[in-house]
Amino acid sequence: MQNMYPPSQVLISEDIPITFHVSAEDTYIDIYSKEEREAIIDKYYKPNLFNGSCIRLDSVNGSVGYLSPVCFYDFFCCNIVGLHNKDQLALRKLNLHLAKYGKINTFKKLLAVKELPNIIGVSTLLHDTNNEYLLVERNTYVSVGSGLFACTSSGSLDVSDMQYANPIIGCAQRELREELNLQCDLYIEGLIAPIQKLQPVALLTGTVNRPWREIIPIMMQAEDFSKENNRLLIVPKDKLIPLISMYSFTDASAYQIFLEAGGTAKQWKKVKGTFINLQELYYRR
Repeated sequence: MQNMYPPSQVLISEDIPITFHVSAEDTYIDIYSKEEREAIIDKYYKPNLFNGSCIRLDSVNGSVGYLSPVCFYDFFCCNIVGLHNKDQLALRKLNLHLAKYGKINTFKKLLAVKELPNIIGVSTLLHDTNNEYLLVERNTYVSVGSGLFACTSSGSLDVSDMQYANPIIGCAQRELREELNLQCDLYIEGLIAPIQKLQPVALLTGTVNRPWREIIPIMMQAEDFSKENNRLLIVPKDKLIPLISMYSFTDASAYQIFLEAGGTAKQWKKVKGTFINLQELYYRR
C-alpha cells in the first residue's frame, strides 16, 4: 500500500554486505510443480515476461553476503503473484510452507525462509549539482512495479553481475547504463525488504556532476530507456516527501526517498495530502 508512513512498510537489515561468496549449496526450495508454475505464468503472461537467471541472497553474516542462482519465475510465482497479488493459485500453497516460520517480521527471518527465492533487487537514487533528484514513472511494459513511480533506476541481480567484486554495485551501475546512459560512483546505504512482497532490495545513492536538464536528452537515448520508463521527473529535495505522500510509488522507492529526505513520522503526517502538481516536475524538452 502507498501513502502510509514508509518505515512501517519495510524490514531493515542490520548488516550491509561488502564482500560476497557463492553459497556451497543450493538453499532455495522450489514448492511448485511444473503444472502449477505453468498455470500461474499462463494467467499473468506478458510479452516481456521470461524466465531469466537471478541471484538469491541466501544470508548475510556481518559484512559478508552469500549468494546463489535462482530463476525469475520462482520470484514471480512466490512474491509477485502470491504475496503481492494474493492470488490463491500461488498463495495457498506458499502459505502452507511459510506457516512453519511464524510471522516474518525481521530481515534476518526473511533470509531464513528457504521457500522464498529472495532475489536481490537494487534501487538507485541520484541527485545532480543543483540537489535535484531524478525519479521515473515506470511504463506498463515492465513486469515489476508496472505503472508506478520509482527512484532513478532499479532492477535485480543476474548471473552476469557475479563478475563484479561487489555484485550489488555492479548491478546498479549496469542498470544505470542500460536504462539511462549514466555512469557514476554509487554507495550502498542499506538493505530492506518491503513487507508487501518481501524482496530484499539494496538502496544505493550517488551524484551526477551536471544538472539533469543538460544530460537528460542523452539519457533518453539509452538502450532500454523506452522499455523501462514512461517519463522522467526532476524533483527538488523539499518536494520529495509531499510527492510520495500523494502518488503511487514502489514500496522500496517510497522508503528510500523518505530516508533521503530526512523524513520523520511527524513530518509525514504534516505533508500527507499536500498538493503537488506532478506536471510541473516532468521533464520538458
